[in-house]
Amino acid sequence: MKQIRIMALGLALSLALTACGGAQSGQKGNKQSEAPANHLEQIKAAGKIVLGTSADYPPFEYHEIVNGKDTITGWEIEMAQAIADKLGVALEIKEGKFETLIADLNTEKTDFVISAMSIDEDRKQSADFSEPYFHGGQVVLAKKANAGELKDAASLNGKTVGVQLGSTGEEAAREVEGATIKSFDAFEAAVLDLISDRVDAVVADYAVAQNYAKSYTDLVVAFELSKEDYGVVFRKGDDELREAVNAILAELLENGTIDQLIAKYEAAAPAQ
Repeated sequence: MKQIRIMALGLALSLALTACGGAQSGQKGNKQSEAPANHLEQIKAAGKIVLGTSADYPPFEYHEIVNGKDTITGWEIEMAQAIADKLGVALEIKEGKFETLIADLNTEKTDFVISAMSIDEDRKQSADFSEPYFHGGQVVLAKKANAGELKDAASLNGKTVGVQLGSTGEEAAREVEGATIKSFDAFEAAVLDLISDRVDAVVADYAVAQNYAKSYTDLVVAFELSKEDYGVVFRKGDDELREAVNAILAELLENGTIDQLIAKYEAAAPAQ
């Protein structure tokens, strides 16, 4: 009888352990099945997408006091908000230095980058880009008094040129033979040096240069230096998010939303 009881107890214990093991396996299986499959699903599960940008480049992205509060705004910020709305999540903005935006993206401090960033081969080595949403160009901004002598790249020979660190404007300026390049973390600092005659010219996106020329009436766009396309930036291999944003950008281009934002902020590029 004692042996039968022991056998019965052993059988019951075995069944209990099997049941617990099965329950635990089932729980693990459920957790795995519920885990987000990719970065896009993680964003949707979190309910927000984190944008990396350098908000010192009006009218693309910049600071403005709205209802007494310092606010990051600009036409690309509104485009980013439209993207977040289409994804069904909130938009969180994380400001950084332009030259570290891709590094911040790759260390997962942000989910994507929109910051008037042109698509070029060097950047493609460390990040993926959306399809182009804006055709821009780098131009030379100068004082009106000196603009007459600045007609083309060759005329920058012997001049000191201000640029934003890590920008394609910096790349374009460095290709100019005989020019001395002075790089700044913030683009506005380059403009202030131009106003104070510490640099002879500044290289910037056309719309940005035009914006400063309106604010400072002694400045003028002297000539165009290069053409380029802008794209949204993603981590390498973040295909699901990139494809989703590409589809949204196509919709925003087709329904005129992007054109309306460009017109609203007077960000139109020169004719291609």
